[in-house]
Amino acid sequence: MTLYLHIPFCDSKCGYCAFYSQTNQEHLIKPYLEALTLDLSYQLKHYDIKSIESVFIGGGTPNILDSKSYEGLFNLITPLLKDDAEVNIEANVNLISKQWCDSLVSFGATRLSVGVQSFYEDKLKLLERQHSTKDIAKSLELANSFKNKSIDLIYDTALDSKARLKHELECALKLDINHISCYSLSVDKDSSFALKDTSSKVSNHTQSNFIKQFLESKGAFQYEVSNFALPYKCQHNLSYWKGKDYLGVGVASVSKVNCKDKGAKRLYASKDLKGYITNPIKRLEENLSLDDLRTEELFLGLRSEVGVETFSFNKKLLNDLQDKVYIKEGRFYAKDLFVADEIALWLLRRI
Repeated sequence: MTLYLHIPFCDSKCGYCAFYSQTNQEHLIKPYLEALTLDLSYQLKHYDIKSIESVFIGGGTPNILDSKSYEGLFNLITPLLKDDAEVNIEANVNLISKQWCDSLVSFGATRLSVGVQSFYEDKLKLLERQHSTKDIAKSLELANSFKNKSIDLIYDTALDSKARLKHELECALKLDINHISCYSLSVDKDSSFALKDTSSKVSNHTQSNFIKQFLESKGAFQYEVSNFALPYKCQHNLSYWKGKDYLGVGVASVSKVNCKDKGAKRLYASKDLKGYITNPIKRLEENLSLDDLRTEELFLGLRSEVGVETFSFNKKLLNDLQDKVYIKEGRFYAKDLFVADEIALWLLRRI
């Protein structure tokens, strides 16, 4: 089992962000943490969780909370962690402090994911980020107690060119990190960008192949469409792509669990902050059919190094895809992860 904890608070909302978060709600942090702790305790007991393989604390902005806020949560989690468990936490550049990082590591966090997004001031402004490029290297130095560090970058903005992206990737590779996530800018309907004219923000052609080729030339390995190992692979993300069960705790969180005699279910927590605080245990349930699980396996497997088992697919279908997939040890894999979704859709129309 893996665990996701959602921290919904932010000091500002970035225009591209579609994750559930709230600004100017600091007065709700204390009651939210109480609700989160109650929710976590209940879910662990309800599903009789004996072992946790990995944890991801995301947001929102997890480091908007002081380190002391996490002590109670770790008291519940730590006894269940496997010896080699990965415990991730996200952080924003402008809020990183040495004390916060050192404390989280002392609690049991093993990996930090930092939202860098860009090494250009004009691009940070376009993305509505709060930090400056001069803060980036210093923030990673303050986080040196974390042995595993990753950064996020965003590309395919209207400001990007190959030359600028090359500079950003070179800057990234100079940092003390062993993983990098590169996300193509998209305008989600739940983001504030969706309400604006995005022609000045989003590029009309992708630089994904340039990103991949450059990073691979420097020794990185693309193990998922947006993730590159340097050489570390995020074990929590891999668990999703392998279709493992996960518990989501917190407002707007989602779980996928296999219940004895009840089959697989997807569980949805309240998407309203005050509603969640009032009743943190409440979940909406969705029963997952075998077709649902198969579709999920197909999309997630093809987008990553996990691949998909061949036995449930007609051999002729796979032969028709031989220019786009390769088969190895009973599984098939996308040759180009950037077209994985197209391959999955093509297969779904024919099965």
